[in-house]
Amino acid sequence: MKFVIGENEYPARPLDQMTGGLIAELKRETGMGLRGLTLRLEEWERLGFDDDGNAVVLPEDDPRIDPFQATFDSEPHWTAVMAWLWVSRRIAGERVSFAEACDFVITDFHMAADADDVEEAEPEADPTSPPASDPQEPGDADTTDGSATSSPEA
Repeated sequence: MKFVIGENEYPARPLDQMTGGLIAELKRETGMGLRGLTLRLEEWERLGFDDDGNAVVLPEDDPRIDPFQATFDSEPHWTAVMAWLWVSRRIAGERVSFAEACDFVITDFHMAADADDVEEAEPEADPTSPPASDPQEPGDADTTDGSATSSPEA
């Protein structure tokens, strides 16, 4: 995942890379501790709109989940996403304040998958090769009672 602001891209960093000083600064800058940030980001993945158009945390697999749009209507989740952006930039070595990290035109902001987020497609199995789930060691042979025999160890 990466944050994109205009032409600039910022990789989203795992929160477990935060230092103790950055955690303390997070609380001062946002009013949110690490636990609160983690909780809001977990909820953020299920953020969407209820039938009345309010931003709410929805059950998993609810078709109304739309975190990218609903975030703008949920102050705690917006703050959490902005905190994640700020923390990611700080972990990357930028000396930027929370206010500076959030100072951009909203229409220039979006989040996107990066190369690490895109799962590689598994190669198709070669129909001419034996299945990998039934490996047989050399010297092993099936017997009629379902047990295997092998040569004794020397």
